[in-house]
Amino acid sequence: MHTHHRLVAASGIVLVALLAPAPAPATAAAPAPSYTWSRTPSPIVLRPPSRDMYFRPVIFCWTAPSDDPNTSSMVCGDGFPPPDAQLRTARTQQALRMWFGMPRWRFTASMVRLRTVHARTLHPRVSALSARTFRIARPARAGSYRVVLSGQGPQGDETIWFRWRVLRR
Repeated sequence: MHTHHRLVAASGIVLVALLAPAPAPATAAAPAPSYTWSRTPSPIVLRPPSRDMYFRPVIFCWTAPSDDPNTSSMVCGDGFPPPDAQLRTARTQQALRMWFGMPRWRFTASMVRLRTVHARTLHPRVSALSARTFRIARPARAGSYRVVLSGQGPQGDETIWFRWRVLRR
């Protein structure tokens, strides 16, 4: 009878282990954002390791689909760059990845190190990794930077501002 109890207990442990949810992988990537062409411009999505950051463009001109297949419509917005205190911050040790909802776009970035007396403007390379994903090269020095990211493509152009906190490696 003693052996029977051990067998039942062991079976219960195996059953509990099989029914318990598997732990999530520590480095599980967030699912890719999605976008369907519309009158609303595609968001620019920064993808630092911590979480995706969605940005609506501050300044843009966007060619949108129309009900008439022979025409399209243009929607533009002329905003103002936010003050430094209102910039959203992306934090990385490496290059910064980003996503955009339409193919055949090119992006450029310019950045200035914050809290520097005679800061010079840097122009990190923005390279396409796929039709909708990009990589903004990491500056050589760690620190906080004010970044202007602009894109151009078949549907128009967009610009956003953000702070990039580049951490020491």
